[in-house]
Amino acid sequence: MALWVGLADPTAQDLRRVRDAVRWLERNGFLKRSTQSDASKPGFGRPQIVLLDPALAGAKWPGSGRGRYVTVPIRLWSDGWTIALSPRALTMYVVLSELTGGHPNGTYADGGRKRQYDLSDDTWTRGARELVAAGLIVTSWEREDPDFYEPTWRMRYRLLPVGD
Repeated sequence: MALWVGLADPTAQDLRRVRDAVRWLERNGFLKRSTQSDASKPGFGRPQIVLLDPALAGAKWPGSGRGRYVTVPIRLWSDGWTIALSPRALTMYVVLSELTGGHPNGTYADGGRKRQYDLSDDTWTRGARELVAAGLIVTSWEREDPDFYEPTWRMRYRLLPVGD
């Protein structure tokens, strides 16, 4: 499985992380593992993974209704970002993928939207900084001057194409 996520020479820790992630995905209804028997090798079989409908898996999450999911580029795995980035940065990448909704100019996260993700300010800031350093996102401060409340400065987040 480690080869599937772009690990040509995985360490024991890498293999454990991949195994743990696959187990979590299986426990939470995102995939199903099975073994296809091989007639030429009795007692052995090739592992198979079947991806399940994420909308159905999402229904297990409290308050999620049918669930919401977001896709991320396959190059996040094949280029090794899932190993190179911290869990905090990977979380922020998924959050920003959902938040920006594919808008090429990105978007900002106000306090209400940030609270929906239930991440600490430290996790948000450090994860975003790591993504900037890796060249996966660009951030910029923008002043918002609405007519009905005080002007504020907001951080705009824009995802960059992975692997380009």
